Parts: sequence; C-alpha cells; structure tokens
Amino acid sequence: MARFFFHVQESGRRIEDLEGTEVQDLAAAKRLGLAALCELITEQVKDRKLECGGRIEIEDEDGKVLLDLCAQCAITIMPPSDAQERRCP
Repeated sequence: MARFFFHVQESGRRIEDLEGTEVQDLAAAKRLGLAALCELITEQVKDRKLECGGRIEIEDEDGKVLLDLCAQCAITIMPPSDAQERRCP
C-alpha cells in the first residue's frame, strides 16, 4: 500500500489533501481520482453549471505530482445520435 494525496483545483481555488489516502498502487489512485472528478462534475451539473477546468493532482508522499487529471479525463461528451443540431430555448 502507498499513500497518495489528491489535491483538488476547482473554480480558481486549490484544496490541499493534507491526510492522503492509502491505496494499492498508482493505477488504483488514478481510479479514485477519476471517481472524485465524476463526483465534482455531478455536483456541478446539479447546480446547473459545468466548469471544465476542474482537476485533481495526485502526489506521492514525497510531494511529487504523479498524475494531473482534468475533468475531460473523467467523462466523454457524446454528440447527439441523430446528428441533428439541437438548440436550447
């Protein structure tokens, strides 16, 4: 097990993870980081705003940034299947 720190950047502010989380390896840390980004995006959608600039930096115990995950890493936006342009009123 290794300890990773998940620092959140959202709406121009940075929230430091001071405690960290122990997970199996970097791949598990990436999955956890992507899940956290999905939660942030879900909350933003509930508030009817979506900030695509949100990100999570994953650091190791030495403070080295191992991954920088952005909101675009967490979701895929698909075009309408009917290929027609849709307009919101």
